[in-house]
Amino acid sequence: MSPRLLLALVLTILVLVIVSWEVPHRLQHFQTNSASPTDEHAQIDQWLANHNLNAYGDAPETVYAGGTPLFDEATGRTISRYDYIKAHHPEKPWQNQ
Repeated sequence: MSPRLLLALVLTILVLVIVSWEVPHRLQHFQTNSASPTDEHAQIDQWLANHNLNAYGDAPETVYAGGTPLFDEATGRTISRYDYIKAHHPEKPWQNQ
């Protein structure tokens, strides 16, 4: 067996071992550490109502350029309301209710 072929075989086995160990662990972390989106959305909506915040998690009198904070005029992209709220409240206060 040539040295190149042996090296390729060893590297392939190494990659397979790493992938077979890493993927299940990442999936397990994802499944156990995140609420379903609809559960979290319900928590966010309840938190907004309990704290008298507008639909975007800001003070009720907040005015937005273009009428919504979800549209980025510079990029032309729109984000979801929940992604906006999570980005502006990274401490996730709705989980502490």
